[in-house]
Amino acid sequence: MMTWREYTAQFSAELKRANDSIDRGHYAEAEALLAAEEERLRLIANAQRNDFHRDEIAYTTQIKAYAAFMQGRVNEAFGLYRRCLELCDSLEYGYIRASSSSGLGNCYHRVGQNDKAIECIAQALTLWEQYREDFGVATECGNMANVLMHLAQFESARDYMERCSRIFEQLGELRQTANAYLNLAVCLQNLKDLKGAYDALHKGINLLQSLGDRTSLARAEGNLGTLCYHMGDAEEAVRHIQNALREHTELGNRDSVAIWKSNLGWMYGQPGLSISDPVQAEQLIREAIAINSENSSTYYLANNYESLAEVFEHNGKPEAALDAYKTFHRLSQEYQSQKARELAERQDAEFKLGIERARVQATEQVLHRVLPASIAERLTKGEEVADHFDSVSVFFSDIVGFTPMASRMSAHNVIGLLNYVFEIFDTIMEKHGCEKIKTIGDGYMAISGAPIPVDDHAERLAAASVELLSALDLPDHIQALLPDGCTLQLRIGLHCGPAFAGIVGINRFVYDLYSDTINTAARMESHGLPGRIHCSAEFADELKRRGSTYDFEDRGIMVIKGKGEMHTYFLNAAAQEN
Repeated sequence: MMTWREYTAQFSAELKRANDSIDRGHYAEAEALLAAEEERLRLIANAQRNDFHRDEIAYTTQIKAYAAFMQGRVNEAFGLYRRCLELCDSLEYGYIRASSSSGLGNCYHRVGQNDKAIECIAQALTLWEQYREDFGVATECGNMANVLMHLAQFESARDYMERCSRIFEQLGELRQTANAYLNLAVCLQNLKDLKGAYDALHKGINLLQSLGDRTSLARAEGNLGTLCYHMGDAEEAVRHIQNALREHTELGNRDSVAIWKSNLGWMYGQPGLSISDPVQAEQLIREAIAINSENSSTYYLANNYESLAEVFEHNGKPEAALDAYKTFHRLSQEYQSQKARELAERQDAEFKLGIERARVQATEQVLHRVLPASIAERLTKGEEVADHFDSVSVFFSDIVGFTPMASRMSAHNVIGLLNYVFEIFDTIMEKHGCEKIKTIGDGYMAISGAPIPVDDHAERLAAASVELLSALDLPDHIQALLPDGCTLQLRIGLHCGPAFAGIVGINRFVYDLYSDTINTAARMESHGLPGRIHCSAEFADELKRRGSTYDFEDRGIMVIKGKGEMHTYFLNAAAQEN
């Protein structure tokens, strides 16, 4: 089996250049390269293609998602990463699935949905472990640690970051190892292990020195100085911060020079220390004020004056301290007003830009809401969507006795119940890689094996059906919506076979499937029993052919409306071994 690097080496040089451009922050260059690659893929889409063509499309989409994420277009990145995961079902290698799961996790982390972030990153980590790709394992350990630190779970974060640094070090990835040590120091400092944090920072600094990364080195050394101060070694703190200041000055990093001058001045201004020097403290902070005044850095100016006020207060200058505090409060208010204006201006600009783009984007957004992602992509590219599938699996279900039950319920309660139930359906279908087609009243239709063909379509729908039967244990607030004495039960029908699929209609169009396979699946549901999964012999045979371990209860020959005699089975959920 080829490695991740061997796998990605097969793609065009433009994709590697695009990825490198994103890492350097050259986003316009990256997007131009990606657009050219998409055009190349489009031109060969209707020609004879080999199996690797799908991999190229998936990898291109993944890099587009990465570019969108790095530029803050998180919603766009979400859609692209999900598209990648959908494409991965038809790929031989799972590397893009692992990398896209990781990207999706980072998107969830960016918007504060850390539970989903952990789930996605854990999936990616599991895949990289299965493929024995240590670089991917180390990367996901670092990603997981970052999420856990955000949740203040520092002990778990430490464990992941230690594993991350250890693997990167074994691989000889010096830059990644250095960054891991710097992040590990943050974990340890929050766990009050200041000595451990000091050692980790020192290791990171040593690596950065070997790499010659002076900017990162200066930043790390300043952090080390701050840590030394909290460890009670003020003289060592000053030494490290002076080193950081010297480096930033030589590199021309004036913003960083101002930050560390102010920090060092604040330290000199603390009373009772061997380094205390009120004159030097005031001088350094005023030098920082001068730099930040040139840069119009209101936020940092406010911090400078707060530090200056504290220095004056500690050294018996109450009037000077009061004046500095007044300036601090004035600048703080200016900063908040400035941020509010910037936010309003940004919202206004986004609103105006949104109006300009609305006609184009509205269509695409609606398409992605009502159609499978792959179908929406094809439709927006102007393709006709009319496909034939040799074998798909079809799911139908309904709520037993829904019509008489609904007649005793308010409209609000009916909609609340259906929303709750179908949200569970949607989640489980997505989990198992199945595609929701539509709902009709209390009926729900889903498929597997289309619009992207997969070999295990029957297994996916069987697993989803089994989970659905066990998932509808209604919480009290949903049970309360039902009339007295009513319970919620499902009938499920499954069948597999050939089908046609496509976009039908001009206004309010839908993606739908057509063939006797669909009708038969619907009959399986209508001739089923409450709380049971009723399937055709064809569906049972497909599962057996694939080696699945489900146990089928033979229902024998029965007359099916519109079909005549058919041999059918109940899929017994409790008998599944896996």
